[in-house]
Amino acid sequence: MNYITNDDYECLQITVDENLCIIGSMDLISSAFVNFIVEMKNESLYDYKALVELFDSTTVKYGSYINGHFRTPEIMVQSEICPNAIKIVRPSEIPCKYPQNREIYNENLKQKLFSLVSPEMRFLDVNSTAKYLEENEIIKKMAVHDDSFGMLHSYMVNDTNEFFTIETTCSK
Repeated sequence: MNYITNDDYECLQITVDENLCIIGSMDLISSAFVNFIVEMKNESLYDYKALVELFDSTTVKYGSYINGHFRTPEIMVQSEICPNAIKIVRPSEIPCKYPQNREIYNENLKQKLFSLVSPEMRFLDVNSTAKYLEENEIIKKMAVHDDSFGMLHSYMVNDTNEFFTIETTCSK
């Protein structure tokens, strides 16, 4: 989330057994949280409990993660972390395990969205393609939220329940 390239930040480096780590989609759990919050106003786009269940069912073991699978992979440690396993480091000192993860995700997403429409209905950008797919009820919007990259629109493919997030500047 841009921290790795910004030396104004310090990071915590934690040394743990990678077999005790899982990776999930931060966008998916953020969408669940957004829907949980707005449910009180009856403005929820989707059942947050179903999104939490989807998050739980789509996590992968650390060693099984494929670069670009999630737009924002979130690593979770499933054990206690000893204080001597933690140290403060500058972001530039951290080796990047998954370089260009977001870019690979976005390219994979573009190909996935294009596969859902006929070639003559493809638009040049993913936002227009997603809008077309949503209008034609091929995908459903799950949440609108934000992160350090801007506004995010999260969707689910109706036939497969495949979840994805698009970075957008659109207001809808």
